This record gives sequence, structure tokens and C-alpha cells, in this order.
Amino acid sequence: MKQIVIHAAIDYIRKHRKVTPIMHEQMEAIADKPVDLDQQIDLYNLLDELDEKQKSIIILKYFEGYRDREIANIIGCPEGTVKSTLHRTLLRLRQKFQKEDCANE
Repeated sequence: MKQIVIHAAIDYIRKHRKVTPIMHEQMEAIADKPVDLDQQIDLYNLLDELDEKQKSIIILKYFEGYRDREIANIIGCPEGTVKSTLHRTLLRLRQKFQKEDCANE
């Protein structure tokens, strides 16, 4: 059942690439933290540049709170693959985010 929901969510994201739905609880969590709006927009733009597998892993890990083993079961790959993909993706996002930040200064 979870896989169906995840795949449906990924299909929805593919069809509506420019729209990122935010739930009410997420809005409250965001409102409680002092966040630079420009940095947040940059982060979402960088997430849009990821391929579907990378984006799925990031969303499941950091937005949905799943553990690596659960993510591996959901997307149907070994846990080691999830960990290595997550590591490489985070490095890539950090590098791009820093480049964007330096370019804006």
C-alpha cells in the first residue's frame, strides 16, 4: 500500500513540477523557525534538478521521516544503495547550494 502511495506521489510531482504542496503542519513548523526565504526557494529549486530516484530518497528521508531501511523497502533497492545515493545527493546539493549562495553575494 505504501508503495502505491509513494508512486502516486512521484507521478503527481512529475506532472506538477512547478508546484510543491506544503501541508498545514509543515507550514507551522516552517513558521516557527527563522528561515531565509531566498535560501528556502533556492533549496526547492535545487531539489527540482534531481532525478526522480534522488528526489524520492530525499523526500522520504527528510520530509516524511523514513529510515534508510524503510526507504529501501519502499523503492525496492538495497539499503546500501539508498545510503550511497543519499550521501552523493547531499554532497551535490551542498555544493550547488554553496555556489548559489556565493553567486548571490
